[in-house]
Amino acid sequence: MQEKLVSRRTMLKGTAGAGAAALIGGGTAQAALKGLGRIPHSKATGELSVAILGNAASNKVALKAFAAFQKETGISTTPVFINVATWVEFFQQIEIRLAGGTQIDTMNLATEGFRLFASKGVLAPLDSYIAKDKAAVNHFYADCNPRTLSQFREHSNIDGKTYFIPWGYNTMGIWYNRATFKAGKVAEPTPDWTWDDFQAAAKALTKAPQNFGMNFTIDVFQGIEPWVFTNGGKVLNDDWSKCVINNPQAIEAVTFARDIVKNKYAPTPGGTYNEFVSLQQGHLAMMGAGIWPINTFVGNGGAKNLAIVPWPKKTQQGSPVGLAAFPIINASQHKDEAWEFVKYSISPSFQLNESVPIEGGIPMRTSIAKSKAFLKPLPPGAEYFQEALAYGTPVVGVSNASAVEAAIDVGWQQILTGSVSPSEGLAQLEQKCNAAIAQTI
Repeated sequence: MQEKLVSRRTMLKGTAGAGAAALIGGGTAQAALKGLGRIPHSKATGELSVAILGNAASNKVALKAFAAFQKETGISTTPVFINVATWVEFFQQIEIRLAGGTQIDTMNLATEGFRLFASKGVLAPLDSYIAKDKAAVNHFYADCNPRTLSQFREHSNIDGKTYFIPWGYNTMGIWYNRATFKAGKVAEPTPDWTWDDFQAAAKALTKAPQNFGMNFTIDVFQGIEPWVFTNGGKVLNDDWSKCVINNPQAIEAVTFARDIVKNKYAPTPGGTYNEFVSLQQGHLAMMGAGIWPINTFVGNGGAKNLAIVPWPKKTQQGSPVGLAAFPIINASQHKDEAWEFVKYSISPSFQLNESVPIEGGIPMRTSIAKSKAFLKPLPPGAEYFQEALAYGTPVVGVSNASAVEAAIDVGWQQILTGSVSPSEGLAQLEQKCNAAIAQTI
């Protein structure tokens, strides 16, 4: 069966959330929470609406989380499920619903929307709430990767104000089918493998017309950025004021990816191809993603034979980093209740039990991301996602991120399919992105 690709910005539909609920639980999980403390809540009555990308069927874990939050705080929580295909569509729907008077107090928001909503005045600053619960927030931050926190603060603060406390993140890795490698008599990839190693494996494991070595997605996060970053290239300049992707390292990176497609080691990008089913069934050897596919794999029968390895490198290790947070909507009449939910999202219990199933994110708390209780139910190599924070680069998240990502997606697809040369394609892409960055939204 074929269906539209599912990327980081695409909802994992169906009953994946229900299956993922079984990933973590029991005595081991409870033992892992000992010593981490708990986030204090203000016992109160009230109500809260939380916008979540997806539908009720795919978010059974979210419903359980809301019930647990209500039991702990006394706050009645209602989900607002927005069943669209991508994060960009989610952003658009949030704006439409807020303009129409829909009650939304907080929402699960990805990095790409941080500056978009903060710059428009849609969000309320958290600074006064953080000051009130400084001890709890500082305890959480002390358990987070300092490099990632520094990057986050550099790009997410607007006018010196704090609008987000990130609860989770994704970095990129290569998922691969161990049985496919074994059957093809190809050694499994190692953490320090190279582009040449990757290309050799993709070539050896491609068996026309049905079996492919790799699949490329038309996406910034799991598409173009990992290749550019693993060759020492840039997409944006340091202060995010310009797109600088037309550089020699990026040209070499997209040329390498184009050659994989041209040699038919990967299916033609832009069409319909179910990489999840193909990987599980052994018809696809490798695909790039963060942790989020685990929800789909578990919902479709499990992740047997699957493993994860860092992205292959040319000159250095590299990965984009995308965060997620629950901001408070400025128009909310229940800001205090929303703040209690923000605290809930950074609590040890949420981090261990709900960060992966709800929207497919690695917990920000390092102690949990590295714990046996968290890693044991996941495929071998899941620990590399946390380790990638040491060299990760924030994913594109400018104020006009939707237009910039759309331009990058189009340019990336044109290069992969051979519609334009890598140098011409990146020159055009850079020009379009800078025009979008300069727009007032």
